Amino acid sequence: MRALFLNGSLKRSNEESNTEVLMNQVANELTHQNVLSEQIRLADFNIHYGISDDLGDEDEWPLVIEKLGHLLLKRMEERKTRVYKRAG
Repeated sequence: MRALFLNGSLKRSNEESNTEVLMNQVANELTHQNVLSEQIRLADFNIHYGISDDLGDEDEWPLVIEKLGHLLLKRMEERKTRVYKRAG
């Protein structure tokens, strides 16, 4: 299983944030449950304000969505595989 943390801190990765400290604690606990985790610091991306999934002009929000979508698809495939194994 995998976990993706989206860190909404206003601080970039070169600065420690309280959010990061909490996320690291949770990630550490998840590691004991064999869960791989990854963190994305949104402040490190050029994310435009708005209500669209891609506002153009070097908007990097689509990269974050792509990463999230990739993990969701992988999870769906894992679940489908388990269901087929149980049915078979």
